[in-house]
Amino acid sequence: FFAVYAPLYHQLLENGTSVFLASLLAGVVAGVPAAALPTPFDVVKTRVQASGSPFRNGLECLQSILSSTEEAPVAALSAGAGARIARLAPQLGITLSLYSALETNFK
Repeated sequence: FFAVYAPLYHQLLENGTSVFLASLLAGVVAGVPAAALPTPFDVVKTRVQASGSPFRNGLECLQSILSSTEEAPVAALSAGAGARIARLAPQLGITLSLYSALETNFK
């Protein structure tokens, strides 16, 4: 997250963007990969929990999930990514911009 957030935040500040807006924009942009990248792992975890069968190992779990779905493997593992991004990216932007506003006001 911060590998994307910090450089973008500083670049926005250098271009004259306010601290609040820089935090908001950088938080939203950095929130996209922060939400998208863990989605396949969450899909696997959720399907294992929902299946009720005993967990043996990660590879067998992944093979079983990919073979049991009618979707393409990428689509199967990215199920719910859009909703996760739609929730998390704005949340991170709002949280970080409010934090920076409060930090500025209480210094």
